Amino acid sequence: MKELRLCGISTIVEANAYAPSFMAADNARFAKPPKIDFDVHRPLRGDENLDLLITWRETRRVTKSLTVQYDRVMHTELMLRALDMALA
Repeated sequence: MKELRLCGISTIVEANAYAPSFMAADNARFAKPPKIDFDVHRPLRGDENLDLLITWRETRRVTKSLTVQYDRVMHTELMLRALDMALA
């Protein structure tokens, strides 16, 4: 976020446009070559669904006062909407 502010970026559209150059600079600074070049990935089987395998889902309820409790913290619906927009 600080990097975005320093560059004068304040919208999601501007951030998305800036992302490729930021990622290239970040990779140039921090990327390391693998110790072993052998690729151990395998193709997915027909019965495997990554959305089901790597998604963490938890059921929560919105109260009448429009709050949600998660990990012992009460969140208002507005906070959840802001988080959804930030992650989009």
